[in-house]
Amino acid sequence: MTDANAGSGQLDTAFPPPPEYYKQFTAENLAKLAEHRTVHPDTDRDDVPGELSFLVPPTIPPEDDYYIFGRRWLVQDILPTLPEQNVEQLYPEANFNRVKELKKLNTSLIFKYLELIERLSQKPEKCETDIDDIRLILINMHHLINEYRPYQARETLKLVMADQVERRDRSAQEITK
Repeated sequence: MTDANAGSGQLDTAFPPPPEYYKQFTAENLAKLAEHRTVHPDTDRDDVPGELSFLVPPTIPPEDDYYIFGRRWLVQDILPTLPEQNVEQLYPEANFNRVKELKKLNTSLIFKYLELIERLSQKPEKCETDIDDIRLILINMHHLINEYRPYQARETLKLVMADQVERRDRSAQEITK
């Protein structure tokens, strides 16, 4: 901080300083690590002396899953089916038109919503089944939409790459002018 803004609490830089362990990446420490690896070729991060431990990248977990905050996560990001999640599937298993099924589910959702409004005006204590039905329809709709994610990602990547090629071509043409 400069003297002018020392009392105001403002920072001189837009970005935070790098972590302190970047100072460990010296030519001397890299040479020590290379020497350590020639003597002990099968060492991993835990077997390296403390001052060199930051120089060794962490190992990739060998399993197909890992745990964070008590929840199991798969390394391969696979969308589980609704029956695997113990949720009733309201659309056919295979060979169906997703757009048509989404429209059907949307119509069912609107119908169930109107039933819920009617029931709330007459018997509000008996609306739990309608709420559960709406929840089930929404879960099925979200699952169908999430099945489109890989296609959406692929098409988005195609558009981004085509845009990059077009910008590079324009830049090259401007340079040659």
